Amino acid sequence: MKQMDEWRDQYEELPIPDALDEAVRSSIARAQRQKRQQMIIRRTCATLFVTLFLWIGLLNVSSTFTTAMAKVPGFEPIVRLLSVQTISDQSETYEAHIEQVAVETETHPELSSLLNEAYLEESVQAYEQYVAEKEELEEAGGGHLAVHQSYRVVTDAPHLWSMERRTTEVRGSSYETVQYTTIDPEYGVVLTLPLLFKDDSYIERIESYVDETFDPALRLAYPDGTFHRVVLRPDQPFYITADGTLTIVFQPYEMTPGSEGVVEVAIPTSLLEDVLVSDRYIHS
Repeated sequence: MKQMDEWRDQYEELPIPDALDEAVRSSIARAQRQKRQQMIIRRTCATLFVTLFLWIGLLNVSSTFTTAMAKVPGFEPIVRLLSVQTISDQSETYEAHIEQVAVETETHPELSSLLNEAYLEESVQAYEQYVAEKEELEEAGGGHLAVHQSYRVVTDAPHLWSMERRTTEVRGSSYETVQYTTIDPEYGVVLTLPLLFKDDSYIERIESYVDETFDPALRLAYPDGTFHRVVLRPDQPFYITADGTLTIVFQPYEMTPGSEGVVEVAIPTSLLEDVLVSDRYIHS
């Protein structure tokens, strides 16, 4: 993992291009400083990943590589999403289908390496959890369990690229969660919610908007009839559409009953314009 450590260090020292808006550059610099202090990544070796499947005896590796390319007219692709392999386990009452992917950014290989290490770790964790739950069910006399993990590109624009990672678990009932990676392919920057705004005032604005506009009939309510108030986290899942609209994503039970699944709320740009550090990503 020495090479991974070197890649991570290189990513932390990535220069911020002069052409980027001053406000965005300042926010990126601040985020990089914070990331140096806070980042603790659990390192997982690919060899252990494969060994785990061999030990279980359930490895089913696809040899087909498929590519979904983000293209800028007149130029070579900037970002590629590669399907590396699919790990499958299929029996009468148990099923796992976990995709392992890799992101290739032609102009920022350091960023690709950092992201791909994280995606490998996610795949490992998903399978380890599946195995643990399967063993738990077996010890209890058996049961039904299915885990599916998939990836797709949701935004494909010259300076904005978003990928969704969706995990669905069926164990008695179905439970689905999503995560997103949003990057600026031109500058090799991973975007976060705090990075997009001048200060934390965006949090209250978005929370109030969702509380006031979301259908009350779908809201998670307390026994006294009051609604579970929306709480926006700094790491709240989100993506930005190709036309510049911020979409906030809520996991099951964050604001609605689990039966409603994952909920997406498009936030009007007019609500956020004066607190954005730049209109490069979110705009009308």
